Amino acid sequence: MAEPAWVYNLFRWQTLIGSLITAFVAFATILVVRSQVLQDKQHEQERLKRKALRARSALPSILGSLSRHVRNTSQAISEIYDDEAGTITRARLLQFSPPPLSDYLIDKIHLAIEDIGEMSVVEMLYTISIELQILESRVKDVQGFVAKEKEKETWDDSLGYVVAIIRQAALIDERVSRLLAYARNKIANVDQKITEADAGRILTFFSQSYVSSNILMRRI
Repeated sequence: MAEPAWVYNLFRWQTLIGSLITAFVAFATILVVRSQVLQDKQHEQERLKRKALRARSALPSILGSLSRHVRNTSQAISEIYDDEAGTITRARLLQFSPPPLSDYLIDKIHLAIEDIGEMSVVEMLYTISIELQILESRVKDVQGFVAKEKEKETWDDSLGYVVAIIRQAALIDERVSRLLAYARNKIANVDQKITEADAGRILTFFSQSYVSSNILMRRI
């Protein structure tokens, strides 16, 4: 008995049909994998966004601690200047007790740098972290004045160094203020640039608010 025509055609085209089925399965697999990749990518983007928002919500607390530290440091270091003597005196240096820089605070800054996606904020936090540690090193140098020069009673030649510390603290405080404006959603990104005019205005305000002696007047 002769085979039906369709059976004959099926055997004739089986290789092609098999290839088409294989191609269809492969294409379906690609679509499934692509969908999974896109879904994973979306989940990762959402995770990073939540991470950045969490870091941003923690910024005001970190920045508040930073601001208090640099302001208290400036106030403490300005007190080594004796207004009556018109210079830095041994008696004032012996009472000098600046606030310590907490490792915990630095760690918090580094975590924020890792988690926040906005590059202008990351760059500002990086700058603050570096300057803060330099400030701490300079303050420790001032603490060592008496030990290094045991015979001296006044340090008029170190006034410029101490004023430079206060200037640096003022600029750190300004950067912190700009970051606070960002954290409170007042600005979309952060401008790191501080012009000479900005610096003069910043130092004037800072000295009036957080410097408890006339040391800056003495240097003008």
